[in-house]
Amino acid sequence: MKRVIVILVVIAVVGAGGWWALREFEARQAAQETAAADDTEVLDELNNIIWASGNLEPVTWAALNPLSPGLVTAIFVQQGDWVEAGDVLVALDDAVSRGAVEQAAAALAEAEAALAKLKAGAS
Repeated sequence: MKRVIVILVVIAVVGAGGWWALREFEARQAAQETAAADDTEVLDELNNIIWASGNLEPVTWAALNPLSPGLVTAIFVQQGDWVEAGDVLVALDDAVSRGAVEQAAAALAEAEAALAKLKAGAS
């Protein structure tokens, strides 16, 4: 009977040791799989970087067409700045426009004087 108890104890110890070894093996296997997955994620991130040389082309080009001619007296933006529709980009010399306004005012005054002369002669 004593011998049977010793054999059962030995079997229990071997079984417990085997069970413990199996748990350790599975834990290490899971840790290795997690580490491999982390390495794959890092490699995926690294694979998304592209090194290249060349010229960048804008998606859309915009032409700058002022409504009136004139010399540029000031530039309010620099190359690479982001601008939106309606932003003031440059200031133009308004001497030509002022001259045209003065000529129009003189022509108006002349026409009004001629009209006044006609009205005075008709009465």
